[in-house]
Amino acid sequence: GGDGGDNADVQHYVDGVLEAPTGTTDEPINTGIGGDFPLVSIGVRRQSPPALENFMNGWIDDVRMYDRALSEAEIQSLGTTPTTDGMVAYWAFDDGPGSEIASESIAQNNGTLISDITDPTIGWSDDAPSTPFGQTSSVVFNGTDSLIQTEFAGIGEANARTVAFWVKTEDVANHGLVAWGDSTADGEKYHLRVNSAEANGPLGAIRTEVQGGYNIGTANIADGQWHHVASVFPDDGSANVEDVLHYVDGVLDVAGGVNPVGINTDIIDGDLLTIGRRTQGTSQNYFNGQLADVRVYDVALTAEQVAALVPEPSGLLLTALGLLAMAIG
Repeated sequence: GGDGGDNADVQHYVDGVLEAPTGTTDEPINTGIGGDFPLVSIGVRRQSPPALENFMNGWIDDVRMYDRALSEAEIQSLGTTPTTDGMVAYWAFDDGPGSEIASESIAQNNGTLISDITDPTIGWSDDAPSTPFGQTSSVVFNGTDSLIQTEFAGIGEANARTVAFWVKTEDVANHGLVAWGDSTADGEKYHLRVNSAEANGPLGAIRTEVQGGYNIGTANIADGQWHHVASVFPDDGSANVEDVLHYVDGVLDVAGGVNPVGINTDIIDGDLLTIGRRTQGTSQNYFNGQLADVRVYDVALTAEQVAALVPEPSGLLLTALGLLAMAIG
């Protein structure tokens, strides 16, 4: 919303798009509530309380009221249903204890939880992020030998893609979150991890790297809290890692460090997609933390589609069963 307390600071969004004002007044906002003031009404406005007048003729649905100004991305997410178009692999991690990880995508790219730990309950946790899909569990990786090996080759060459997941960690070591491809040839791997090299960009930010190049975000996702992360690579013709867009908690994350290299991911001779570990040459780099709701798309999701993967914005005061939003800051 705006940064003041006048009518002129109100912003209107219609169908998720900010509207330009066509007329404003500069009157201060000082809303009276309680006492003799009427309660919130829907479909009518009370210009001369307590009389009911100025009734609406039409339909209204999904009315929501927040005690803060929503961001543009949050408003756009209210009118968007999470898409499954282009989703080629999806591991919800709601299977419960055991070694088999079911894929809920059409391609059925199942995975196996691999660890030297013999107790089948280790590796699973009921500590889960608050998602729009009722997530109830997550997978815990020990940073030593645990990983999920999938049957999915990944997205190849310079094709568009989106990788989205929930992560909770304080680990800023050199590890892998989601990785596939060939790490021995420039541009032929596709690895997502937390940035561990402060000389390249902000420590703890999301990092998408291809062999020889990288794109690093800004927001710290290694703070011990659940964060939703999306790495989006659009097929815009340039096929370079500098084109990757990162989103953290549904909001576009500004690039904090980039080393441009062309993308040509090898899914013929490269490694299958692995979760919780990345292979860099002969090194195995294991993740220490939790992951949930991992998705891979063969399309570049829009900002609105990414935002729809994140839960309801906080500050919701009222919900009452076209999208019209007003933000006042």
